[in-house]
Amino acid sequence: MGFYRRPPFPVLQVAWPDANGRLHWEEQVEERHRQSQPQLWQPPSEHPAGIWTTEL
Repeated sequence: MGFYRRPPFPVLQVAWPDANGRLHWEEQVEERHRQSQPQLWQPPSEHPAGIWTTEL
């Protein structure tokens, strides 16, 4: 926000697959892998509890 000064601003989310080539939004992926990456399409209030929602 400091650079763009107002929304909307361009963002890019990088997603990495699990050992079987499945991405974290696919139904077949293990829950452990799903929770290892932020789910930026969800509002913060609906995001599952985990490392991405923990206060610093």
